[in-house]
Amino acid sequence: MGKLENEQHERFCNEYLVDFCGTKAAARSGYSKKTAGSQAFDLLKKPEISARVKELHEDSLSAVQLSAKMVLEELKRIAVCDVNDAFNPMDGTLLPLNEIPVDVRKCIAGFQVEELWMGKDGERVQIGVVKKVKFWDKNKGLELLGKYFKLFTDRVEHDVSESLEALITASMAKGEGDGKETGEAISVPSPTDNRGNSRRGKRAK
Repeated sequence: MGKLENEQHERFCNEYLVDFCGTKAAARSGYSKKTAGSQAFDLLKKPEISARVKELHEDSLSAVQLSAKMVLEELKRIAVCDVNDAFNPMDGTLLPLNEIPVDVRKCIAGFQVEELWMGKDGERVQIGVVKKVKFWDKNKGLELLGKYFKLFTDRVEHDVSESLEALITASMAKGEGDGKETGEAISVPSPTDNRGNSRRGKRAK
């Protein structure tokens, strides 16, 4: 495809690859900061813009010889790395770097070596060495792989207690308002007058 004829569009494409933020890319490309968001939205919808961004992105990956497959392989190493392979199974000491398996070595984020000494001045004697190894975050590796393969689904919990109560209340109110007879007789104690005689009202028909 090659370079775009519109220099501002070409600059936008290059700026977009810096942080993949359309608004910031538009502002850095000379568009007004007030309208940068809408400008970026419109620009990215243009076929020639999206095609150029894709082309530049592929060129940048090719320049560093990086591919999605390589990234996934490195993440897999971090996710399944067994740190036990970096230590001597007989005494638990850290293996020399050249004896640590390649897949485990690639998961190491850093080393720290601390020498332990005793004594002062010329009488100092080394009494030991502390070696610390930091590995890349396994959970982060698993998280990135899960996101790439869309293994996680966001769950949203809703509190329906209030709405359920409202439905029940509305249903009861509707039943009372209908005023329909069910045909069932309900026994109610009859009130008595001062003479102890039972007073019965007329039964409604």
